[in-house]
Amino acid sequence: MLDIGRSIARFTWGMTVFGAQTIADLVPSGKGAPRTGPAAAMDAVTDAMRSEMSGEAKGSGDPAARSFGADQLSQVAQKIAQNPKAAFLMRKSMPSMVWGMTAAMPGRSARIAREECQNKMDIMRMVEEVGTVVPPKGVYVPLADLVANSYAAGEFPSLWLIEGLGHYYAESFMGQGETSRDLLTAQDVEGLPIGSLTMLHAGIGLAFAQHGLEIISPDIPASQVRRLIERFVGECRTSSREGFAGCALESLGLVVRHFHGAAVCRSLDPRLAEIDPALQGFFWHGVGRALYFSPANMMPGLDSPWPVLAMIEEEAPHETARRNMVSGMAWAMTLVNMLTPGIMEAFLKENGEKFSVDDAFTEGVASAIVMRQDTTPGASFIGAFLRHRPSDEKTAALWSRLIVAPATKALERYHRVLEENRRLDEVFRYQPLEELVAGLEKRAGVPAARG
Repeated sequence: MLDIGRSIARFTWGMTVFGAQTIADLVPSGKGAPRTGPAAAMDAVTDAMRSEMSGEAKGSGDPAARSFGADQLSQVAQKIAQNPKAAFLMRKSMPSMVWGMTAAMPGRSARIAREECQNKMDIMRMVEEVGTVVPPKGVYVPLADLVANSYAAGEFPSLWLIEGLGHYYAESFMGQGETSRDLLTAQDVEGLPIGSLTMLHAGIGLAFAQHGLEIISPDIPASQVRRLIERFVGECRTSSREGFAGCALESLGLVVRHFHGAAVCRSLDPRLAEIDPALQGFFWHGVGRALYFSPANMMPGLDSPWPVLAMIEEEAPHETARRNMVSGMAWAMTLVNMLTPGIMEAFLKENGEKFSVDDAFTEGVASAIVMRQDTTPGASFIGAFLRHRPSDEKTAALWSRLIVAPATKALERYHRVLEENRRLDEVFRYQPLEELVAGLEKRAGVPAARG
């Protein structure tokens, strides 16, 4: 029976790849020219799947085989994203492809898989839709007005639009060859809403990382890697307000994992420790966020509907990395699915007990709630998410312990104390927030909290 299930899953995966291949074919490569870009990348994946379906590929337990599939899918996603038409069609078709694949797996919820994939596609669209709130090229509009436009789009999408706006803002300077110093500290941007600063900083970090580490690879000398990282760190720090630099620094992990892969992440880790050990936490938190959005995690695996957990275990070079990756994954998962709590319910039902061994997951949830509360204070969907009650008793207990408890602390204490002490960027890496907040309160002479 297991062999039949695996055969069905492989066939459905092959059909999914075929659907993506059709989209990739829409990207022109020139008449008579060799197939390049996403079309060529999809050919590689399709060939690999044909081999697997005929028994020629390595078994699913082989790390090299798993790595090949994830890396190829990442390359395809990146290249398709460069073509607006192909990206639009991929966003439209991916949820249905995921539904079709999941429906062939006994015991899986195709509805949950499709809904989660749709949520991710919607978030990607929101970030990309920054063009709806920015002026035409050559027209100047104050950044504060652009932030106001983002908030006008609605409470939920505003967080993602503001991240895209930060990226756009940094790109507008670098595209003209201007200095990227003091982007969010200059006098002409002093009037920005405080709630917009975390994601604006995250956005400029995305731009700095994309430009500054474009040539990064495992093969370049360690001394050059160090210079590239130091330049990125310098850009983030000189353009960040006090207490927000970590928001920009975390984007390095997101960009490197998404655009350059797991091997490059591992090669950067020793250099990060040499420059500043705190960078490791921000970096691997960003990697965890990237893995949640990874194409390989959008497709349900044979062993789990959420392959991201196995990816974290395989890719984390040490415990600091693992905890930050789990926290970054939980951070992203909470923010993305806040309007559809049934997805987190399903995730906890399948995996909740695994997160009782340490606090990495719950710290990610608490950090996400701090972020959301800071950006859109009192948004109705925050309370609705926490009031959700799973249908079965065991999952309800997990929900109370792993979601409601850390989120309540985030709303009642963590956000206020971190904001007052200008330490909001601390939620962009893993750490025990209770200890941090208690320390800050003690320094300010606040009596210790009970419970």
